[in-house]
Amino acid sequence: MTIHLNMTTHVEDDVVMEDDVVMEMDDFKRLHYRVNENPPIYLSLLFGIQQSMLSLSKSLTVCILVAELVCSDKDEHMKTKLFSSTLLMSGICTLLQSTVGIRLPLYQGPSAAYVVPLLALAPLKEWRCPDLTNFGPANFSLTNSSDVDALYREHVIIPKIQLLSGSLLVAGCIHTIVGLTGMVGAVLRFIGPLTVVPAITLIGIFMVKALVKFISTQWGVGLLTTITAVVLSLYLAPYNTPIPCWGRKRGFFIKKYPLHKVFSILIAMMVGWIVSLILTEMGVFTSDPNIRQYLARTDARTHIITEIGWFSIPYPGQFGPPNMNVGVFASFLIATFLSIIDSLGDYYACAKVCQEPAPPSHAVNRGICMEGVASTLSGAMGIGHATSTIGGNIGAIGVTRVASRRVFQAVGLIYIVFGIVGKIGAFFISIPYSVLGGIQIVNFGILFGVVLSNLSLVDLNSVRNVSILGISLMMGLMIPHWTQHNPDTAATGSEQADSVIRSLLSNPAIIGGGLACFLDNTCPGTLKERGLVGWQVDMVEDTEATDDEMASNKDAFSNEVQNKGDNTTEEGTVYDIPFLPLSWKTSRWFKKIPILPGYKQRRGGGIFKKCQKHN
Repeated sequence: MTIHLNMTTHVEDDVVMEDDVVMEMDDFKRLHYRVNENPPIYLSLLFGIQQSMLSLSKSLTVCILVAELVCSDKDEHMKTKLFSSTLLMSGICTLLQSTVGIRLPLYQGPSAAYVVPLLALAPLKEWRCPDLTNFGPANFSLTNSSDVDALYREHVIIPKIQLLSGSLLVAGCIHTIVGLTGMVGAVLRFIGPLTVVPAITLIGIFMVKALVKFISTQWGVGLLTTITAVVLSLYLAPYNTPIPCWGRKRGFFIKKYPLHKVFSILIAMMVGWIVSLILTEMGVFTSDPNIRQYLARTDARTHIITEIGWFSIPYPGQFGPPNMNVGVFASFLIATFLSIIDSLGDYYACAKVCQEPAPPSHAVNRGICMEGVASTLSGAMGIGHATSTIGGNIGAIGVTRVASRRVFQAVGLIYIVFGIVGKIGAFFISIPYSVLGGIQIVNFGILFGVVLSNLSLVDLNSVRNVSILGISLMMGLMIPHWTQHNPDTAATGSEQADSVIRSLLSNPAIIGGGLACFLDNTCPGTLKERGLVGWQVDMVEDTEATDDEMASNKDAFSNEVQNKGDNTTEEGTVYDIPFLPLSWKTSRWFKKIPILPGYKQRRGGGIFKKCQKHN
């Protein structure tokens, strides 16, 4: 769908006037399958495999970052277990979200907002990993190194996982309550673009260290992977790939499809992997496991495929009872609010791509609630990170023109199978680090570029706004840097209090985002100046605007709906929970529950609305 903005100007009384912006939709392309339509099972599986392949590299990268934090970076069995658990949780969460959550075709995967707390903790002395060679009793020798590994796992790796599990579990419960009670609008009253942009920009800057660890194993292969993805997804984006096809009626014919764009990440990974295989067989890469370049070899971790069992079912509490760390919890709580804001944007973007009305408040609340349930389950599983909506798969819907809910339910089932079949997780763990580093430059680069685009809502000619941005970014860089190089600064006399303070001060998203939020809500400024007029709070709370948008969508796509016959863009058919009895849906008591159909977000009241009227 191509949208043109036509703006005309004319002169009245020596004053230049601008007419209203008119959006014209041309080159309208009908979706092959709308949200409520079900492709044949074989096509659903095929489309599901295509979508599931898009985010595997990101899931693997986050899993490896968690493994490095808990000191299991050299324990391939533990990494495989963490990755299999991540895949299983992604599958369960995707299935829940598309079936009983917001019910849009959305993929739930590892959230980037939860990565930075992990990176911020790594340099702290209480999270540093002891040397494996010097670990354990003195009478342990190299002949019983397996006993040392088991002791190291029991006393170092497992306790760290338990700390992450308990902290994430509590943050997930709060996430659930935000959706269950309809508090999304209240949260967004105080968090706008001037808070989100510095917080997530600092996340991007902070992630450079982690990405360098991957790509530095072999810069040439990593950059080749990045360049391949960029060329396929950007430079060749206007073109379609000619694909030879054959049909009974048409015979042999050429079909043009943007295959290279849809699978740009996957093709780039294959190119990098093949080049790594060639260089490994030619002996270009070192065979010394103690040298970092060894991780660029294709056979560096292939032994895990034969060692791991075929089937392994992750379960809650698999790493023991969860523990709690206040500093980690505070970091995860900040990440939770950032994740909520990111998901809200994805909900509305997905509705537009799927040519459906904007989601009503009960569907939004239910989606956020389901993500909170998923985060709680992730904490119980011990995977060390939460799941949230991944925007990259929404873009793939626009390219493939397949928006069927059934496809993403198939994605959920595919990831569940991936998580249960242990050898599949072990196979993906063997991907060379250099290839992963090159792919993540593209993945995270696009993510943070989209975040920066939120500044278009803000008045950047305002001294107030640029001052808030600059000061929050500087403090978000300086204080974590200072804390990491001065670990003994916090000396309250309590080791637990010192640990909490160091955890908070070393997290750039907490420092920069917290300061930006405080300044944005205390320094005088109009809502338009702050960028709140076009922010998500209007989409969630302004029911009139939502109704207008729904009406506009229905008018624009009415002809398409009639042609499709049994499908409809009516709000209820897309976002309603199908198995609820009609008597429940019409009950006046159920209309008061924020996550059930019929609920209407209350309007008016509150300090924020008063300020909005005043400004």
